[in-house]
Amino acid sequence: MRELNDYFLFLIVILFFFIAFDGIDRPLTYGHNGFATGQNMHMANNYNKVGYALLGVKWNVAWTAETGKEEYHYYTHHPIGIFLLYAPIFAIFGYEIVVGRLVQVIIALLTLVIFYYLIRANANEHSARLATLVLGLAPIFLFYRDMISFDFLGLPLTFLVLIFYMKWLNYKKNKYLVFTLMFAFLGTIFSDWGFYFMSIPVWLHCLIYFKGHMKKFFLVSFPAVFVSSFLLFLLHNYILTGSVAGDDYNLTGKLFENLLFRMNLIESSKAYGITLVGLLTKLWSTSNINLTPIVLWVSLCGILVSINKNYEKRNLKFDNLILFCFMSSLLPVFVLSNAFWIHPHIYLLAVLPFAAYLGVYFLFNINPLSKGTRNVLLSIFIVSLLLFADDFYRNRDEQLVDPLVDFLHKNDENVIWTFPLHPQAFQVRYYLEKRKVLDLRDVASFNNTTLNEYNYVITHTDTEQNLKVFLKSKFESTTVGEFEVFHLKKVRDLSSMAIA
Repeated sequence: MRELNDYFLFLIVILFFFIAFDGIDRPLTYGHNGFATGQNMHMANNYNKVGYALLGVKWNVAWTAETGKEEYHYYTHHPIGIFLLYAPIFAIFGYEIVVGRLVQVIIALLTLVIFYYLIRANANEHSARLATLVLGLAPIFLFYRDMISFDFLGLPLTFLVLIFYMKWLNYKKNKYLVFTLMFAFLGTIFSDWGFYFMSIPVWLHCLIYFKGHMKKFFLVSFPAVFVSSFLLFLLHNYILTGSVAGDDYNLTGKLFENLLFRMNLIESSKAYGITLVGLLTKLWSTSNINLTPIVLWVSLCGILVSINKNYEKRNLKFDNLILFCFMSSLLPVFVLSNAFWIHPHIYLLAVLPFAAYLGVYFLFNINPLSKGTRNVLLSIFIVSLLLFADDFYRNRDEQLVDPLVDFLHKNDENVIWTFPLHPQAFQVRYYLEKRKVLDLRDVASFNNTTLNEYNYVITHTDTEQNLKVFLKSKFESTTVGEFEVFHLKKVRDLSSMAIA
């Protein structure tokens, strides 16, 4: 039977593997998926460009795209773990989007396996299989399946903390306590700030359920891991920049200013008009999209069943831990309300695994149901999951690609750039970093340049008008979205200008 259950897990992993590999070489897309992937690849690869001095990660804040004219400053808004993970991978296998996405797919597959064993070790085989299927087919998980992201790394590390915490709770062996603290520390290094919220349910659970002489030690040492890690982060900022708040070249301001903005506590954040009713409405609507309505409803029912079981005074240590985690995963929605308002998917990703288990918990605890009726209900649930996953997969917004990004993705020749490039245009930056780029802003500079190394000139409304008129008179062009690309190998009038 155990071999059959492992075979079922293997089938889930294979299914997700094929889904994740579809379009793994597609260009970087609009929205958070393409932006986050481009940003994190850019910063990780900068370790390979400018070195690991004091392990400070840098990003290019220059408005010019010209090769060799980069202006690097420290990026101090997130822990450095994800950059340290990907930098050596890019150094060994190349700075390629396929390489980055392949690593993320492997992490996603490991996340499913770790989640499966978390549930199997503390609940049962049936719940583990179905909850893993829910996790792997949820739209938000598919959205993150190949996105290089801080947020996603928090999932497997959270599961590992819970696995070893439950082992320590049940067997009282110090090695499990060490692993719990170790993975908690790694979570603060490799994940986003939302990981810190997961310290709350584990601490409360220990306070309520643990019986033993190490209880006081854990209640002090576990939060100390998070506090000390954050203090180390601030110290690192100070060493790099001379300020615990970090470098103010981050466009959203220094660290604490950005925190107040995310908490909707400063004037600049008030423009979004965030209210409690608005937050609850957005939470409900985005949960329906990202978790699917069926998972949302059965997870809410699972909460009621879990509370009822507690009312009956049953010993439900693990179920209550998951319930605590579910509630804590919702805290960032209200504490970091501005961040949730702008990027709801980041915080719903943390809610998903606990909602998945609670939903499955409900389905297996509906009484009284005959075995046949329960099987029919579970079949309807699984088919619904597949239909929602298929609908998301066919209609996902991540298929949308900026025309210029698509052009650069298909054409890897060197280019001449003619207008300021926004420092956070990371989708474009990725493709420019893979070729030689020359920044020219006027006709005089263009005429004094040897052009045989370059194939295209890319212009925009911000390009100097005289230069655009000059290029139109000399070269054929192609309209690419809001950009105009001139082909330097297609000269209109060879007698008036020879390409050097």
